[in-house]
Amino acid sequence: MSEIYEQQLNAAKKKIEETKVATQNSRQNLLEQIKKLSNYTTTYEDSWEGDWAENPFTYAKNFKPSSGGWMTIDLQFIKRDISKHTEINIDELRKEIPKISKQFFELREFLITELSFIRDTDTFSNEIELLKQIEDFKWGMMPGDYVRSRRPRYAFVYDPSILIMEFLRRLTLNWEMK
Repeated sequence: MSEIYEQQLNAAKKKIEETKVATQNSRQNLLEQIKKLSNYTTTYEDSWEGDWAENPFTYAKNFKPSSGGWMTIDLQFIKRDISKHTEINIDELRKEIPKISKQFFELREFLITELSFIRDTDTFSNEIELLKQIEDFKWGMMPGDYVRSRRPRYAFVYDPSILIMEFLRRLTLNWEMK
């Protein structure tokens, strides 16, 4: 291996180690917060009695068993409730994640740039594939994708005519386009 290749590989190794050390505390803290949130949000999943197709708010079994019945919850209620029970401020967490992620985006760009020389060498076929996967990797998840991953497989609604109206609306749009 030429000396230039070795220098580039050592620079990449050093950058990986620096990123690992620089983000260790923030990654550990983030992991703990995610675990707390995941554990607590099951409360909402277990209590949810909403309707995926109809309402902009959620119906839930009342979280205060002594009062019983149903309650309507919105985003602000959920944020306050999570903060109260987990001591995690969702808005602060949302601001912190891009700061942590930035270092990994920088590492990704560094690796793609600094290791691009391997594409010209046939002996690095496995490494070329790995570098391609690093380039193509989609970071994060859109909120809507997360919600879709957690929703029930079968949509239940209080008023089935809403589903029919949506079908008819789409049918009308398709017909008008022709």
